[in-house]
Amino acid sequence: MLPLALAAGTLCAGLATTVLVWNGLRTGDDRQLRAEFDFRVREVVQRIDRRMATYEQVLRGVRAHVLASPRLPEPAAFRTYADTLQLRQFYPGIQGIGVALLHDATRSSVAMIEPLDVMNRRALGFDMYAEPVRHAAMARAGATGQAALTGQVRLVQEGEAAGQPGFLMYLPLYQGADRKALYGWAYGAFRMNDFMRGLDGEREADLDVAVYDGAAKAPASCMYGCADRAAMSRFDTTRTLQIAGRPWLVRVRSNPAFEARMASQQAAWASVAGVIVSLLSAMLVWLLALGRHRARLLARRMTDDLHRSHERLRQERTRLVSILENANDAFVAVDHAGLVTYWNAQAEHTFGWPAAAALGQPLRGLLFPGAQQELDRLLAFDATPCPSGPGQRLQLTATARDGKPVPVELSCSIAHHGGRAALHGFIRDLSADKAAAAREAQRQRELHDAQQALHRAQKLEAVGKLTGGVAHDFNNVLQVIYGNVQAVAAAPGGADTPRRLDGALAAVERGARLSGQLLAFARRQPLEPVVINLARTLRNVDDLLRRALGDGVELTTRVQPGLWNTLVDPNRLENVILNLAINARDAMAGSGTLQVELANHVLDAR
Repeated sequence: MLPLALAAGTLCAGLATTVLVWNGLRTGDDRQLRAEFDFRVREVVQRIDRRMATYEQVLRGVRAHVLASPRLPEPAAFRTYADTLQLRQFYPGIQGIGVALLHDATRSSVAMIEPLDVMNRRALGFDMYAEPVRHAAMARAGATGQAALTGQVRLVQEGEAAGQPGFLMYLPLYQGADRKALYGWAYGAFRMNDFMRGLDGEREADLDVAVYDGAAKAPASCMYGCADRAAMSRFDTTRTLQIAGRPWLVRVRSNPAFEARMASQQAAWASVAGVIVSLLSAMLVWLLALGRHRARLLARRMTDDLHRSHERLRQERTRLVSILENANDAFVAVDHAGLVTYWNAQAEHTFGWPAAAALGQPLRGLLFPGAQQELDRLLAFDATPCPSGPGQRLQLTATARDGKPVPVELSCSIAHHGGRAALHGFIRDLSADKAAAAREAQRQRELHDAQQALHRAQKLEAVGKLTGGVAHDFNNVLQVIYGNVQAVAAAPGGADTPRRLDGALAAVERGARLSGQLLAFARRQPLEPVVINLARTLRNVDDLLRRALGDGVELTTRVQPGLWNTLVDPNRLENVILNLAINARDAMAGSGTLQVELANHVLDAR
């Protein structure tokens, strides 16, 4: 019976160990699931709080816009301001923003609201003092000067339909700095379902969120998520928010989708493996107990395996130490008290401290004597900056033994040995990288300066071409004048003398127009607007454009039939066309096609 008893004992011990392992894994899974749920709850509450803070800033902008006007902004100006906010796109839940004016101690009406759609038109002229919930929030805002949130209300915009629960936020409007000079409120109307839509991100279906007006959970005060599931939730918690002087109670519950997504099969697989191992172990003990010889052989084989395992461990340790000692980065290990337990050769080279002097010293005082918040959180074994496994890379400033600051990058992980936490980290010296980055930045600046110089040279080349063309035109004008005057001087009473003088005068007028174009180009001619035909002006400046553009650019024009006349300074307009053409030539690198088009166009209100 001894072999059977030993096998049964081994089986019982294995099953007991399996139960302990299964229970430990299950407890760990529950703890991880609870941590994930708490994180999601904090995320939901923070998003609600941030969204309300953002919407309060929107109302502050509305108040600033209203106070910038002598009394009230013009409806068109207020509508333009509201359109720039794009409320429907960027601020879900805001039904409208508006202004309510105080008439006397018993009446306050809505003076304007945007966007002025079908629903919001119902609110114009509504007396907000007629409802106690609105009246109380408006009074609180007027007395404190701060934003005030109403309790749950039914918005006037909902009309006769069931609609959504709503609430309003008010900011007071004072004449000057005197709070007694209250004359109205800037306010926002919110629909609760629209406000909560998309708040929990892509995994919104994992949790059931309910929001209650006030600090108590009651069906009458429920504003969102009021449908109660019949099934029990594994996790159920509540949080209280203070928003603009009004408490909200947020209830968050897990649902089967969350629990199924976070479920782990590790405990189940461990139990199955434990049962199998226990059965195999019991069978093995039973077989071993059947014969001494077999037991001795098995013991010898197990001893040999153990020796080989120890040898493999020794070789692995030697290989690991060799890797760490020959690594290009400094490697440092710190125990739970923040004391250095390992210091490789690269750490000695980087920071100047030998291993004998560094071991047992606090890492904080040895390398990081200054105030560095990330490092303090790291040495407190906070999992946020450095989770277990591959950690995030932190940019820190260390101090070498000689007092020289060393910019470093820390990659770390948190491990647990004997129930105590330990920190393992690689520290990379960033001095060479930062120097290389500085040299690259200097090279980019020099390249930018060279490009700017090239652009200036190209512009000077364009001015040279323009000057050469103008000089050629002036030379032609002078040749015409000179030839005609010489002919008249040779025969003053000749029959063609009037024609010669008319030709000289025409050349003088052409020279005057050319001088006017040069003055306009230099911006030294006063504005003289006249009614002109732009097509004719474009034809007049065609030769000047072709000379400025060069032979590499093809110039084409297009004129719409029925082109209107224009009141404009012709010389300045020619200068504008010339500047645009030169810019286009520069953009095309002196080669391409430039099309100038004239067409009628009406600018509407938008």
